[in-house]
Parts: sequence; structure tokens; C-alpha cells
Amino acid sequence: MMTNRLFEPPVTGHAPTGPDDLFDEAQVDSIVGILREVDERTEPLGA
Repeated sequence: MMTNRLFEPPVTGHAPTGPDDLFDEAQVDSIVGILREVDERTEPLGA
């Protein structure tokens, strides 16, 4: 999942400014870091 998707619908439908409405800055940084790590470790289907 691209991290910018956290700041777009459908997330912003529940939290208008994205995860910043739901979590503190350290938690958002952690979530973004985890998503980036997962993205780096995965391969596209059919690769």
C-alpha cells in the first residue's frame, strides 16, 4: 500500500486529515515505516 493512500478516501471519510486524526505523530511515523518496509519486501504478482 502506498503511504499517500492514508491521506485519501476512504481513510479521509472516517478521519478528514487521515491517520493524524486517529493517532499521534509517533504512531503515524511507525505505521508509515511499516508500510514502507512491507512494500520493499514484496514482489509484484507474476514476478
